[in-house]
Parts: sequence; structure tokens; C-alpha cells
Amino acid sequence: MITVTTGRNPSQSTRKLAKELVKILPNARKLVRGKMPLKQLIDNMYDSDVTRLIMVYRGFNSPIQIELMRRQETQLESSNPTLIVRHVRYFPKSKKGKRIKLQCLTITSTQDIKFVELLSDFLQIPIIKNDDKICEFSLNISRKDNNDLMLSIVNLKTRRIERFEIIIKELKW
Repeated sequence: MITVTTGRNPSQSTRKLAKELVKILPNARKLVRGKMPLKQLIDNMYDSDVTRLIMVYRGFNSPIQIELMRRQETQLESSNPTLIVRHVRYFPKSKKGKRIKLQCLTITSTQDIKFVELLSDFLQIPIIKNDDKICEFSLNISRKDNNDLMLSIVNLKTRRIERFEIIIKELKW
């Protein structure tokens, strides 16, 4: 199980990204943090037997950082890398109202294989080749022309981007 939450005092767009992540990630739950201190957050995870946490932090009214963490008994340990967000772009929901859950990861740039392997381990979903059609929805990791990393939800049958895409300007190892 993965808990998704925000830093303190999140902006509306930061809360929206956290909500969207819960909708697409398998075995994810949202935790409304409010003024909950980190110690209480860890206790909540321990009581729920949750070992992984995604924390979405706000910048100037938009998400600026996504941190992947693992619970180690009574403390949280960062699972490198931390994702520094440049921009999040949302797409209209499909007319069918179909629920989307990620089933795999796809990659278009071999320079990011270390990051994708870590992400696959953290999310506990497999990496497949781009031309394999063994799953319907994938988290596609690619590079833009300006070399920014792009995480997008792709329907492998239609090749359309669904829900949102996150432009990452830097991975902090």
C-alpha cells in the first residue's frame, strides 16, 4: 500500500496532483495531512501497515517537488531520487469515464533506466517495452526536446495521453 499526501499548507493544484496520483496508482490511498506532524504521519502509516509514502510539496501555488519515501520502523527514509517539478499539465477526462490504473512502466530513453528501475521497485509495477501491449495503461517516461523528463499516463492501445503529464526539470539523487 502507498500513502499519498501533501506537505503542509498545500495549494489547490498540489492537492489536485495528490488526488490524481491516488486515482491512477495501484494500491494507493490518500491521507489528508492538515496540521499533522511528521511523527503522527509515521504512526498512522505504521498502524495501517503502510511502508511507502509519496509526498507532494507546493511551490508558488503549484507542485514543486515529489518525494518518494519508505517507512523504516519509526522514521521515514527518502527513496532516491526526489523529483523537482517544472510543470503539471492536465487533460480532460475521457467521455467514457473509465477508471485508469497503472499496470506497467514504459521508457523511451535508455539514459533514464536507473530511475525507471527505482520507480518500478517503489510502485511495484513492471517495466515493459514500448511496443508490448500486455497492459492498457502505462506510466511513460520520456525526454522532451529541452531534455526535461516527462512522466505521462499513456493508453497503450490508443497511444493517447490520459489524465495528466508531469514535466520534471531535475532528479535530485
